[in-house]
Order: sequence, then C-alpha cells, then structure tokens
Amino acid sequence: MIRIPSIARPFILALLAPSSYNVESADAPIVVPFLLALTAVLLFGLTMGHGISVTASAALVTAGILWVVLSAVLVVSASILDLKLSWINGARIISLASLPLLLRLIVGGIVAAITALSPFLVTCSPILFWKQAPAWAARLDVFELWAIGLLAILLHRCKGCGVQRAIFVSLIVWLVGFALIEVIRYL
Repeated sequence: MIRIPSIARPFILALLAPSSYNVESADAPIVVPFLLALTAVLLFGLTMGHGISVTASAALVTAGILWVVLSAVLVVSASILDLKLSWINGARIISLASLPLLLRLIVGGIVAAITALSPFLVTCSPILFWKQAPAWAARLDVFELWAIGLLAILLHRCKGCGVQRAIFVSLIVWLVGFALIEVIRYL
C-alpha cells in the first residue's frame, strides 16, 4: 500500500477525488503549502523562461494579489447567494481549485526549459486533441476548465450549496480572474 504524506493528502484527494473531499475539515494545512508551491513554480518558470521581462518580485506580488482577490470574490459571491463560507474555507477552496493551474505552470516551466517559449504562454487547448474543434475552442484551456470544474465540485461539498449555486459562484470567480489576467497582460 502506498503511504501518502499527510500534507499531500488533501491536494491529491482534491485533484483525483474532489467529490469525496471534506472542505470544512482542517485535517492538514492547505493555504501555506499551496502558496509556497506557487512561489517555487513561478520562480522555476521565470528561471527557465528566455527573454521574460517580468521580475520575480513583480510575478510573486501579482500572483499573491490575484489569489487574495479571487479568495475574496469567492467568499463574497457565496455570501451574496446566502452560502455560509468562512474566509479560511474560501482560501482553502481557491488553493485546491487552483492546483490544475499550478500544474500548467509546471508544464510551462518544463516547456520553457526545452524551448524558447515563455512558461506563461503554454496552453493545453482541446484543439490539440480534437482536430475538428470549432475555432472558439482554441481559446479554452484544459487546465482552466479543470480548475473551474474543481471549484464547482468543492463548493458543492459545502453545507447548503446546491449544484446551481456552485456553478454560478464558480463562473463569477472565473470571470473575475479572467478579467484580471487580461488587465495584467496589458499593463
């Protein structure tokens, strides 16, 4: 039997079996390990990227601000829909739902080490797998879709949160995140 370290258990469970994960249990720290992993992956990507004009401090501050804003959007939008979501549970859910995006950054860092591409430009569009996909599918990313779905599943696991509310709150968080990323790209 494979023994999983207790600190990794919630991350693996959230990725592989999110519908069985208990969001409201504080069995292991989630937020700090996620933020440390995000920092390490961003630094790895910046180190491997060629010709990146973003400083490490700017990337880390931007990622931290995005994480805080999306955590706040999650908690506030859940509150507006009359869902009881504490700030710590909101931070846990955002951290766990962001794991696929963290995996995309790892893939981006590896691709950047092999090629001259920026690690932040790597995408995994359904067009890579589906040759007759419509043109709009090129804008989608499998990791982003996974993160949105994971967010909805984890929200649905909270007390009193139905499927429709979970999907609605997930879409609000995604739209705000998408808008913030687009604004940051043009700065």
